[in-house]
Amino acid sequence: MILYQNENHALIGVFNSNNRKTGAMVQTWIMNKDSLEGGGCTDCTSLELCYVFQGKKSIQKKLARGGYIDVDINLSKKRVRVGSYGDPTVFPLSVWQDLGIKKHTGYTHFWRLPHVQEYKKFLMASVETLESYHLAKQLGWKVFYNMLDVHLGLVSIEQVKQETNILECPNTTHEISCYDCLLCDPKKGGKDIFINPHGGRLSKKNALSTIQKSNDQDQALIQALLLNQGEFIHA
Repeated sequence: MILYQNENHALIGVFNSNNRKTGAMVQTWIMNKDSLEGGGCTDCTSLELCYVFQGKKSIQKKLARGGYIDVDINLSKKRVRVGSYGDPTVFPLSVWQDLGIKKHTGYTHFWRLPHVQEYKKFLMASVETLESYHLAKQLGWKVFYNMLDVHLGLVSIEQVKQETNILECPNTTHEISCYDCLLCDPKKGGKDIFINPHGGRLSKKNALSTIQKSNDQDQALIQALLLNQGEFIHA
């Protein structure tokens, strides 16, 4: 079903998910109407590592043939995975608020951008490096850290432990589903979360390319912060 749509994007809700990691959360797919790819995905630092394949083709085909109907629904009694595919910030924050979402998980790779700062109580900043982690914390985000730099041996796990207050994803350590955990809901506060990088596209080439993109955006953000004497204006 289509929960919301505008000229460029459609927000599709999929219920009764059998995803083992997330559990029975409502899955939300943010689709670009023109390309039938994820909304905002072409500008994502982690595009080359993205592992969202399961269910993608069926969603694309059904959307293309007009197989989804528009619904007016309140999700306040549901647990929602915000952004199963696509970045949630392609929609105004008010779109998500109007759906009544109260218990959810959600992440954005666009946490550096000025207009995305208002999502801090709704989404976690998804980062690939320790430098990005510190920058996101400087901006006031709760952080989900995919330790790509640790995976490549660029940063040690000892350094991460010394410099962060972070908890390994309970799904990894105790096989707790996201449905039961919800620590990736920024409203809950608490520790930041880390997970070891994974997925079928985790090659050294893709990982290095991702880190380079992340580093480039970090440097742009640092320069913006310095130029504006610490006031965030543009990255």
